[in-house]
Amino acid sequence: MSNHRSGMRMTARGAFLVGLAGALAGGALGSLLGRAAKPLAIGAIKQGIGIRENARARAAELREDLDDLVAQAEHEHRAQRRQAPPGAAREGG
Repeated sequence: MSNHRSGMRMTARGAFLVGLAGALAGGALGSLLGRAAKPLAIGAIKQGIGIRENARARAAELREDLDDLVAQAEHEHRAQRRQAPPGAAREGG
């Protein structure tokens, strides 16, 4: 009895050809996937840019609101100090 099964044995040349075909197919597939992934990557980057721009705009609005509050508090503080009688203890310094 032989361990050799008919049709299941591959020569070195056959193995080389199968490997070559696999490499070519993999390269073509990788290229296709690369081309398909590029628009997805660009879309994701564009969304990231939009999120960053929105965050910057919101941060600018918050800074403006804070600046307005500080200006109002300073104005009220100065007005209080002007109204205090001379020699009276001043609140908050």
